[in-house]
Amino acid sequence: MNSPERRAIKTTIFVVLIFIVSLILFIYSVQIRKPFFTDLSEEHHQSLTGGTVLFARHWFREGIFKTGFMMIANPKSVEFNGPRERYVCCTYPPGAPIPVYLISRLIDKEATPGLVFKYNLGNHFFIAFFLSLIVFFFVLRITNKYLSAFIFALIPVLFELMSPLPLYYHQNVFFADQAVILPFVLIIFLESLRTADKKSRLLDVLEWLVILWGLLTEWLFIFVVPVLFLIKLLDGDFGKSGRAVRNIFIFFLPAVIVAVVYICQVLSQDAVGLLVKKFMLRTGLSDNGGVSFFKMFWLNYFAGGYNGAGVWLMWSSLVFLLLAVVFLMIKRRVLKNNFYLEAVYKAVSISALALLPCFLHIYFLFNHSFSHDFSALKFSVPMALLPFVFLPLIVIMSFQYYNGLKNSGSETSGGTGQNAVRLKYAPFILLALAAVYIFSFHGRYVFYFPKPADGYRAVGEFLDRNTGYEDIVFSTSYEIILNPIQLAYSMKRVYRINGLQDIIDFVKNTDLRGEYVINLFEKDKTHIREAPGLRALIAGAKKAESENMVLYKIDRRTFGKIMSEYWKKSIEGGRKPPG
Repeated sequence: MNSPERRAIKTTIFVVLIFIVSLILFIYSVQIRKPFFTDLSEEHHQSLTGGTVLFARHWFREGIFKTGFMMIANPKSVEFNGPRERYVCCTYPPGAPIPVYLISRLIDKEATPGLVFKYNLGNHFFIAFFLSLIVFFFVLRITNKYLSAFIFALIPVLFELMSPLPLYYHQNVFFADQAVILPFVLIIFLESLRTADKKSRLLDVLEWLVILWGLLTEWLFIFVVPVLFLIKLLDGDFGKSGRAVRNIFIFFLPAVIVAVVYICQVLSQDAVGLLVKKFMLRTGLSDNGGVSFFKMFWLNYFAGGYNGAGVWLMWSSLVFLLLAVVFLMIKRRVLKNNFYLEAVYKAVSISALALLPCFLHIYFLFNHSFSHDFSALKFSVPMALLPFVFLPLIVIMSFQYYNGLKNSGSETSGGTGQNAVRLKYAPFILLALAAVYIFSFHGRYVFYFPKPADGYRAVGEFLDRNTGYEDIVFSTSYEIILNPIQLAYSMKRVYRINGLQDIIDFVKNTDLRGEYVINLFEKDKTHIREAPGLRALIAGAKKAESENMVLYKIDRRTFGKIMSEYWKKSIEGGRKPPG
């Protein structure tokens, strides 16, 4: 058995070991989150999960292509005519619910909050696992030491799976800002592999697909793409002359495709004004009640999720990275001829791709980041990779470069076999420091989980079972407005009324086409309604019941007769007739 074969087997064994350790830590993280694997809550942005469920269920029922990939809020129902009346979410590209929809298609069941929680957990595991692989393959390449690479690879797993902010958001909340983390990590992973195989067509295709996925999901990739482009340009990955033009066009093609899809959606909904308004809101430096951005984002959101020292670590990482870029620019003439300098360059490239888009994103979407603590979630990636991994490696490699220069007097001496980076005890020390740091604030995760909303699922599932397209639901004591959490369960709006006159007015003022059924819902069937005209409505109704809930169903013809009787009694009583 030759050396490459032995190396491949050894690499596979260590990757499996990383997978097993990651899985053990992940199972632990699932167990501590298990008490919070419940119904959705109205608090702490769980409406985003409701929106994901709602959009995926609409696509499942109506067809994703028939709906034009549009994230539709109102359910398909007789009182709504066309997408505009159903309200389409146009402030984000439509990619976040697509993985959930694809899974629901695969298992042939509509999405539920529980399904999204499970997918979100799987998403969390693969984020941690690929972060570890980024580190493992990089350290292995510069050291040729499997144990050192393995020990270093455990650091990002610990950070990602034990930090409070990811523990909460990668279970209970899933929409754009959470969904984009996996493609973000994957593009860093693929680009880190490219340092070993620059001409791989497979990597080209995979990067292209991940860029498309990321751009479809969230605005973070608007910053990832130019940073990645600059790295590739400096690395000469696009080639020369005409070939470079073609490769650059292919590189930016996903952005063109996503822009066309998104613009078509916005124009079809006449939502340009809304989009401009949202853009100004999210990017504008508006009055934030006297609270500074640094205090709100860094000292509140970020420090809560990654500890107060993490603020210093992240800003120090940015400064250090910029100084490293200056250092490499000074040494650019001998960069490709010195193993240590080239290793520093690759570490800086990976670090820049992990860190710079995060800073650009929060400061460009200023108010968005100021208003939502999940805007700090993306920093779990640079926190996992930089302070305890890549930055120490850059320092070690730089010292070894200067030591080699001192001993040999030449910046172009040595090869990879002779000059492999020597780490000695550094992996063990850094893993120990990272573990102490992480577990000093790990227990804060419990404060992120709110109590679930009371009764939403029971009511929603009852209404979903007993209503369809032709049903319009009214209630004197309950209401479901344009609320993604409630609609994710019910798939049906409930309109609050005071009496029969309100129903008549609704029917009169709504463009109802074809047959319809009037429904009167009561969450507590023992509740006696004294609202005018409703006793007559109930008397001619079919009835569906579950536990303490009741739904009275009156078809269009019966409703017409009741209205006529109500009209006659109104005239006889000297009252103004309805309608």
